[in-house]
Amino acid sequence: VIAIIAALAALLFPAIKGAMLKSEKNKAQAAISGLATAFRSYYTEYGKWPVNTPEPAAGFAIAVDLTMVKLLQGKGTDPAVSVVPYQGNPRNIVFLEFKAQDLNSAGAFIDPWGGSYWCTFDTDYNNQIIDPYEPKTLDVGFIVSSYGPDAQFDNTGETSLKNKDNIKSW
Repeated sequence: VIAIIAALAALLFPAIKGAMLKSEKNKAQAAISGLATAFRSYYTEYGKWPVNTPEPAAGFAIAVDLTMVKLLQGKGTDPAVSVVPYQGNPRNIVFLEFKAQDLNSAGAFIDPWGGSYWCTFDTDYNNQIIDPYEPKTLDVGFIVSSYGPDAQFDNTGETSLKNKDNIKSW
């Protein structure tokens, strides 16, 4: 009986692990969608993106760190929080609520695997961002991504094995 139970558990373990991974990926995709909505709302309210650093030719990605979290929570007007490259949130509008378990000890918004969410904005406002995975231009105002369960990124191409599990907004 014990051997049968062990055999059944061994058969079920990969299915359970796969379901958990799919759930984590869905959670990351939902978080990216939430960030995208918050960034669009910020743009609608202020007419600009929440950062003011020009995007260099290779793209400029920033982590959704404590400063960005505070900005999106409507706490971004404190001079200690509103620092370059961030625009601030002078009206203290709440664009996104964060759960405590989704923040690391430094206050950054983290994906289900403990990695950062990364965002790049079209700060020259020509509606074009360089795709960090491929040598092409995306016709969008911003992009958001997570490096996924393996926490790896490879800019040699979308089909890189390191990029297969990355979660993206585009």
